[in-house]
Amino acid sequence: MQTRSAAAAHATSLVHAVLLSEDLFTQALCPWLDADSKAALRGVSRHMRSLVDGSITRVASPGQGFVAADLTVALLAWPTVRDLTLLNVGSADALRPLSTASLAGLTSLTVREVQDLQAGALVMPAPSSSMAATLRVINISGCLNLRSIEFVGSCAQLRCLCMPKCIRVSDLSPLSACSETLEELWMADNNRITTLAPLKACTILRKLDLRGCFGPLHGQIEDLRQTCTQLADPQSVKREGLVHEMQTNMSTSTQAAAATALWTMMPFPEDLSEIQDAIAAAGAIPALVQLLGPESSADVRKIAANVLCALVYEHANNQVAIGSAGAIPALVRLLGPESSVGTQEAAADALSNLALHAQNKTTITTCGAIPALVKLLVPESSAGLQQAAANVLCNLSTSAQNQSDIAAAGAIPALVRLLGPESSADVQEAAAAALGVLAANHAQNQVAIVACTAAIPAMVRLLGPESSAGVQSAAGVAVGDLAFFQFHNQAACAGAISGLVRLLGPDSSPDVQVTAASTLRNLAFNHAQNKIAITAVGAIPSLVQLLGPASSPDVQTHAALALCILATGHARIRATISSAGAVTALLQLLGHESPAEMLEAAAFALRTLAGNHAPIPAAVTIVDAVPTLLQPLILEPDLLAEVKAAASWALRTLAANPARSSAAFTTAGDVPPLLQLALLQAPDLPADLQQAAIRAMKTLSAESAENKAANSGASTIASLVQLLGPGTSADVQAAAAHALRHVATTLV
Repeated sequence: MQTRSAAAAHATSLVHAVLLSEDLFTQALCPWLDADSKAALRGVSRHMRSLVDGSITRVASPGQGFVAADLTVALLAWPTVRDLTLLNVGSADALRPLSTASLAGLTSLTVREVQDLQAGALVMPAPSSSMAATLRVINISGCLNLRSIEFVGSCAQLRCLCMPKCIRVSDLSPLSACSETLEELWMADNNRITTLAPLKACTILRKLDLRGCFGPLHGQIEDLRQTCTQLADPQSVKREGLVHEMQTNMSTSTQAAAATALWTMMPFPEDLSEIQDAIAAAGAIPALVQLLGPESSADVRKIAANVLCALVYEHANNQVAIGSAGAIPALVRLLGPESSVGTQEAAADALSNLALHAQNKTTITTCGAIPALVKLLVPESSAGLQQAAANVLCNLSTSAQNQSDIAAAGAIPALVRLLGPESSADVQEAAAAALGVLAANHAQNQVAIVACTAAIPAMVRLLGPESSAGVQSAAGVAVGDLAFFQFHNQAACAGAISGLVRLLGPDSSPDVQVTAASTLRNLAFNHAQNKIAITAVGAIPSLVQLLGPASSPDVQTHAALALCILATGHARIRATISSAGAVTALLQLLGHESPAEMLEAAAFALRTLAGNHAPIPAAVTIVDAVPTLLQPLILEPDLLAEVKAAASWALRTLAANPARSSAAFTTAGDVPPLLQLALLQAPDLPADLQQAAIRAMKTLSAESAENKAANSGASTIASLVQLLGPGTSADVQAAAAHALRHVATTLV
């Protein structure tokens, strides 16, 4: 604990505010002082008090109210006060010292929710002339019996008058005295004011809040703009006013009403970004985070969590801002059993959106959210709460450590239970999605999920036509993640093949078709039995159909990849795919405007189909294929290196196929097209691309004297020599040397 002298020194430099109470100075509390310093401060001597007095700039009343004597002493003791806030005033008599105070430097006066308990009407005491000369901000919100604002007549410097819920005020004409300085007028819920005419003289008025006011007033705004040309948009003013009303020193009912109004302004989820930006810019985030605390009522905490959830929905900046503002620990606390179901759901939904940002994931797990979320997956929880908890776990499961921690907390069997028919479709989708992410690239979790005997049968059932597209997609992704590089799981998930092939059909959405194709690819990878099973139930015609122009590029890409995996290492399946028209469809994907991922997938699929001298249908000659493949390789220098490499390997394979035409590879100028490719030495061009091109050229030259002669010109030799230089890899240099040796045999 600090000594008194240490506390005194601390107070001398830091204390700028005091709270009015029975003992004014001993209750001088600063938010940046720790508990020990506050305790020590209570023992500071009278001498210390005199040292501090000169730095006091803000005086605020405590929550329990005060009396006139308190205010009198304060105003005499601290003449340097610039900001005077008087809350929970028990009687109008407590304000009377304002009439005689000589606070020449006072710029802000706040008197909220004054109730005169003895008299039926309250007349606001006018501030003294010395105070009025410097006052720039007056806040008299919630003074229900206030009838007149004549006291502003002497406030020639007044810039902001805040008077919401002063329901007996009917005349704005006193504002003419400050017409040249008034910039803001906040008068929500003042139904007795019927005209804005007195404001026409306030030419620099920027903000006018008319929420809940007499209806015809809103119709007068456009007329007012003729003279008050700087008036802000009413909606932006409304948002700012609601943020003010959510401050912790407002009543619970006011906070709840303001937070609810903000919530109703959110057009969730459509067209949300603009309102998200506007509400954040109005300063709502800190106010909402404060409302999550135990001081707020349960309803206020729930509403605040809902608004925060909407603010972070697909909004990265707000996700960071709200996470940095301290919302996460408060939201995690709201997951506990002491909160209502609605509050728990709101908190979990907000955490789900916050967890989409990497920095927030760490904070959420550090706060102990994982065990709390797993507890919410139990059958006793509401469907909304189960879904929200599963969504948070899903979004947290993007790191191996979180995947392990979530599994260790018992989430896997709980999520598998939620796949059952007793759960709603939304819960099933959330649970399947969470299981899929938990299984992704995590062998231990993959084994653990399959070990739950109900998991695979439940996922297979969810692939059925009775499920929604979202459920089908989530279940399909989960099966694909379970089967990824897991031979035993591939066999265990084979029961899903028929359902996945059915989802390739035209009745499925593009997202479901992508999921089905990619999951079939995972099930077929290096698994001969699954390849046969997939082919047997008619997957190949459906996949070839998805290569057509009616499909989206994403669907076409995943269909090509699935066909590539099915064809790998299985001659009969390759023949079946070729006979189904895949080559023609794949060549059509190699167009100039095709996405890079599609070009790469199509090139690899063509390479696989042409491998091991597989026959190419007569309807599509290799002469058709070569120029199409050369175009992205030679004429598109900005194409991704991965696409160039895939097409290069396809060319090499096609060059060795007896169905191809040599002329297509050798008639492209002095330097053969494949060697032109090898000379494209961009920084991102892999050496295996150059190597493959040289080897393909060599393969063609070895086939006939005509080809050898065509590939043995002076330009070809010079190009190969260039590839022997220090700027190329050893493998490329070796390939070029072999090609030169081959060319030399032609010249002997």
